[in-house]
Amino acid sequence: MENELTINELAPYLPYGISYIDKSGYIEKLSLTTLLYFFHNQNELKLLLYHLSYLTKEIEVNGERFVPINEIHTLCDCDNDMKASKQEVEWIDAPYWMCQYFFKHHFDVFGLIEKGLAIDKTTI
Repeated sequence: MENELTINELAPYLPYGISYIDKSGYIEKLSLTTLLYFFHNQNELKLLLYHLSYLTKEIEVNGERFVPINEIHTLCDCDNDMKASKQEVEWIDAPYWMCQYFFKHHFDVFGLIEKGLAIDKTTI
């Protein structure tokens, strides 16, 4: 069905403890035991993700606060792969490890927030 989250969009986040929120504001981690429930109740549940613009802003993951783009730059020489400004981040042919970084830190790489399939973590 149109405007539903697919397993291809969800699967990369599963190893990294992605959370979802229900209409009442209850937040829970998505697990293999709750996966089927999540898919059957997508209209009432939304993933919690960071918008890509937060790569250049301080975020908190598992109690640790940091600016993701600074961490990425310490992991590699990314000048050829990534251009960063205070307004937006753009990547060209991002390496696999960088994609994993985005999933691990719950960044919305599929535009799910704009599609109404996820909620920006910074708004709750």
